[in-house]
Amino acid sequence: MGKQVRVRNRLFLFKHQSVIGVDAAPAASTDAIPIEQDGFSKTSGFRVEDVTEVTGSLDAGEPLVVGEPATISFRTRVRGAGTTYTDMIKPVLGRLLEVCGWKEKFTEAIANEALVSGTAIDATLGASFSATAQAYRGMPLILSGTGVAGRTPIILDYSDAKVATLSESFSPALGTSNGSSIPANYRYSPFTDDDADPMKIGTAYVYEDGHLYKYLDCRGDFTLEVTSGGVGFFTFTLTGVFAGRSEPGMPSDAVFGGAPTPFFRQGINPSPAFLIDRGLAAVSRVTLTGGNTVASPPDPNSLQGFGAAIVNGRDVRLTIDPQTTDLATRDTLADLESQRKQPVAIQWGLMAGSRIYLSIPQGKIVGRDESESDGLQAEQLTVDATGTAGAAVNLTFA
Repeated sequence: MGKQVRVRNRLFLFKHQSVIGVDAAPAASTDAIPIEQDGFSKTSGFRVEDVTEVTGSLDAGEPLVVGEPATISFRTRVRGAGTTYTDMIKPVLGRLLEVCGWKEKFTEAIANEALVSGTAIDATLGASFSATAQAYRGMPLILSGTGVAGRTPIILDYSDAKVATLSESFSPALGTSNGSSIPANYRYSPFTDDDADPMKIGTAYVYEDGHLYKYLDCRGDFTLEVTSGGVGFFTFTLTGVFAGRSEPGMPSDAVFGGAPTPFFRQGINPSPAFLIDRGLAAVSRVTLTGGNTVASPPDPNSLQGFGAAIVNGRDVRLTIDPQTTDLATRDTLADLESQRKQPVAIQWGLMAGSRIYLSIPQGKIVGRDESESDGLQAEQLTVDATGTAGAAVNLTFA
């Protein structure tokens, strides 16, 4: 009997392709991504097609084996780079978000500067900040000054007059005695056809105890799930072209970047971990679904008769389960009926390179059910991320 394959000895590599159909040749020393052992699956990219010809016999015709799009699905912990971001130091999982139709933007740190003016939910930023609308949407604004030092509201909207609309409400209102800064960060928001650069595509290598499976032209979808007091997980499902299996052995030089996975809790952070409509809500679980529609159009000028995977639709949804409160605090049935839009802001992690911010500026409740946990009633809410691109949702690593 030959050598058996031990699934625990698995390694996943991923790298962007510059040309469709050309292997990007990811290397273990630069392109390794840590994934969970459980929840992993892959397909070979082949299917059986029955033959229905009649040939004067009761026996079925010999079936054909034809190519089809291959898929890889895996879970990986949400983590940042573990150090201050630069144009060369990026989030470990950013390359995967990009092939799921989310564009990347790097912003250098902006030093603390006094506010020009402020209100309970707005801050007019100083001279060092850009006058380009939405330049900082989705990013944390680090506040300074009495009563707000260290607070990090997320910027939900940003105008060309440098007015930042924030995810938190402040009393007393913000003013010129307060300052603000923005840390170096990478922001990811849904890709649109107006973007100058095409949507990224990539090559995946899966090593299993010395065997190597190659997948080209990958794009896909993702789900982000995080539990209170626990860590977050991405589940990625990539669709691509199976490009063969070989047995080169396991790489010995794998390098895994990234910080320890942060816990979803406020801890010593002055800003709350979860806000809906700028109000506190106790939730046990938050799930963001990318909602991509992924297709592999027929193309005879290709390896298996179909082209590179494309994302041709998107419906971003957030599911949350806040504990039911008195109606003066939150009336989700009224919000559902009136179709009222409200911001959702989520943040966790404390250190540079491990902070994560998720914001939906105009969330609309489109589904509501009830459940019980620990003797308390909870509301199972589905929130639609209305709008397009960054107006709908932003995920920022800082």
